[in-house]
Amino acid sequence: MCKKAYRNGTKKQIKTIKIYVKAENNTLMAYYVVNETQNGSVKL
Repeated sequence: MCKKAYRNGTKKQIKTIKIYVKAENNTLMAYYVVNETQNGSVKL
């Protein structure tokens, strides 16, 4: 899900990805850092 959200329909290259999962307000969120520069989050 994190890779798909980062690429957003393109073929962006992913060399490294770190994913952190956190529970917030009864919702699970996955936060990610791609190539140590780009970040984002997705709701699980």
